Amino acid sequence: MNIADDIIVMRRGPSKAAAKVDHYLTVIELLDRLSPHNLKLNPDKVKCNTSTTPFMGHVLTQEGLQPSTEIVNAVLNMPQPCDKAATRRFLGTVMYLSKFCPHLSEIVRPL
Repeated sequence: MNIADDIIVMRRGPSKAAAKVDHYLTVIELLDRLSPHNLKLNPDKVKCNTSTTPFMGHVLTQEGLQPSTEIVNAVLNMPQPCDKAATRRFLGTVMYLSKFCPHLSEIVRPL
């Protein structure tokens, strides 16, 4: 999966062993695709064999997609909006978490 300049290689397979093999083959394929274009990975950002990783403001876990605690804390600590621009900023930040908040549009309708 590629969004912006982030790349994630995930395991797939009917068993953990098969998924691990698939993962390593996919990493090799990725490196083979990057090489002719002289694209390099930042070694400080490469993480291997992790079960949890932050990605585009979310956290990918074995249980699935979860909201980033940083964004949740940012929403919780935002000052109360006192004008139209601040309300729009607040709603924009909150909407980033909309997939985790059922009926969010109904909740924020009064704003």
